[in-house]
Amino acid sequence: MPVIPWTDDDVIRAFPEFAIEVPALGAGQQKVAYKASDVALKVLLQDPDSVDDEAATTIERFQREMSAMQATTCPHVATLVSGPELRTIGETERYWYTEPLLAGGTLKQRLRLGPLSHTEAADLARSLLLAVDAMWAQGIVHRDIKPDNIGYLSDGTVVLADLGIALLTEMYPVTNSQLVGPGTQYYAAPEQYQMRRNTTIDFRTDLFQVGIVVAESVMGYHPFRQPGTGHIEQLTSFDATVLDSFNLPAGLRELIPRLLAPHQSGRYRSVQRALKALGSGS
Repeated sequence: MPVIPWTDDDVIRAFPEFAIEVPALGAGQQKVAYKASDVALKVLLQDPDSVDDEAATTIERFQREMSAMQATTCPHVATLVSGPELRTIGETERYWYTEPLLAGGTLKQRLRLGPLSHTEAADLARSLLLAVDAMWAQGIVHRDIKPDNIGYLSDGTVVLADLGIALLTEMYPVTNSQLVGPGTQYYAAPEQYQMRRNTTIDFRTDLFQVGIVVAESVMGYHPFRQPGTGHIEQLTSFDATVLDSFNLPAGLRELIPRLLAPHQSGRYRSVQRALKALGSGS
């Protein structure tokens, strides 16, 4: 866990308008999250006045995340409640913002209890597909869809969060090499390992990641972390027959292998087609 450069008292004093609960809900490499009344308050660890290259990259990633959250309107994508703004916490100004509180926890926490029911998995798949569709309508590719970044609101709504490495495609050519590279190794699509200028990263990359998450949610284990062969080799050879023993409804049984096609051309040509396939028998 990173060192937080302010105290609990510092953050409480800095945000008198919120009933902040301490200690923090959690801290990553970039941000610290607090429960603040009925929202989540997130504070960027990076000093915005720092001049080193790593700081500049962190601030750029943060600004990209804010742009993505502001651009996308979908109940299944984390949105800004307030901010981003600068505020002095302790002795230094920091960027902060609030987003809806994931009171129901994360999918990663949920999967520790075992696989989802078929109904829950279908709802998860539908929610993530709607999120991908809404982001792609704004030219956004999430690129890091994984159980840690998926949570539940108090009413059970599935929400995709952490758009920190989301790509706004209008910012760069789609084939630019900056668009590739895995967000999280075991939830990356095959093309994210192909560091070539002609590699395409688009909504179909997110579809592959949705496929991993949904497969894991019904199987109870990661579909591409099995002993015997290398990870990248497994990514390009998903054996759909492993799903036969799970007695899946037709929609999920059709959806998962198609999402996990090794090449983008084998995946759905639009999110709407994926949603139609899911709805046909879930």
